[in-house]
Amino acid sequence: MRILISMLHVVNHGGAAMVMLEFAEQFRNEGHQVDMCTWWSGSPMHDSFLECGVRRLENMQRVNPFDYDIVFFLHQNAPLHFPVIKRGSREKTLILFFRLSHSSNIGVPAAIIDELIMDKTLVNSEEVRRRMVNEFGLPTNKIEVFNNASPATYERSAQQQRPDLSRVVYVSNHQTPEVIAALKIFQKKYGVKTLHIGEGGDKQIRVTPGIIQSTDVVITMAKTAQYALLSKKPLYIYDYHWGGPGYLSAENLQDASNHNFSGSYKPHKKTAKQIAKEIVESYRAAWVFSTSMKSSFLDPYRLEKTLQRIYQLYEQAELNDKKLERLHKNHYLVKRERCYAEQFYTQYRKNRAAGNKLSAIRKVLG
Repeated sequence: MRILISMLHVVNHGGAAMVMLEFAEQFRNEGHQVDMCTWWSGSPMHDSFLECGVRRLENMQRVNPFDYDIVFFLHQNAPLHFPVIKRGSREKTLILFFRLSHSSNIGVPAAIIDELIMDKTLVNSEEVRRRMVNEFGLPTNKIEVFNNASPATYERSAQQQRPDLSRVVYVSNHQTPEVIAALKIFQKKYGVKTLHIGEGGDKQIRVTPGIIQSTDVVITMAKTAQYALLSKKPLYIYDYHWGGPGYLSAENLQDASNHNFSGSYKPHKKTAKQIAKEIVESYRAAWVFSTSMKSSFLDPYRLEKTLQRIYQLYEQAELNDKKLERLHKNHYLVKRERCYAEQFYTQYRKNRAAGNKLSAIRKVLG
């Protein structure tokens, strides 16, 4: 199969880029060709895509989605692929739109293109699914939750004996003051080793299965949470904006999963002393819970299960002739939407070229 990933940026570890990298690696492992289009790329993530054999295509306006079997669209890239509307080499193309944010406006559905060519929209949580339906009117039967599913390399059998709490890893691209202070408390008061992975942390590296296995507790939210689940490691949910519920437990599991393992459903900020005390004193209960999860419960978080579903969706995908017919019928609207997208991305490129951080650009662009 030929697979295309088209997205805004591929630069830092984290977020949508990591989700797409893991899809790309899985497809490459299964022998498929994977191409990528992006408006801005750089190390280290760009290098990771190249290392697994992904080709980066420089001019997305020359890339016809209908030359591929499966297409992943993120952000507002889709309109940019249609400066002209023309038939490709494939009779059928599965068009998947990924919507991964419950708040950012960069990743909302396009007004026109989505409805004309979409087979399915994949979201990472029930919270985002509700947003797509309630705020943007997407049909419920066109949306599926893939739970930020993770590769099998992270999965491990539960340890038979509980290890002492000797190492804590915090994974975040944010300098959350109370968590940073809690890490210092771990070191000074409890003699626990700590590691902050992310921008401004101890290391800016990819979170590997080995890193997760080497720790006793993972402090994070969103994408890294599934790594901890599959590795059967105690997960402490907390980050910069909402705070969080703390340790994942039977009581908060469903709410946490529905909200992409963040604290957005019930914001709760804590002090550094509270965080350190909770993690130390409730470690035993958290370890028991993390090691007791049944294998069947973890199925929604396994990437191979998501790929199996994508292959099923490909078999059910609408023929390209029907998509092309709608595109031609609405070609004036498609052109308008493409012009809006081009202006948006021109401003984005100017900001990146000026050296502005992505967080600052998001504030400006919504």
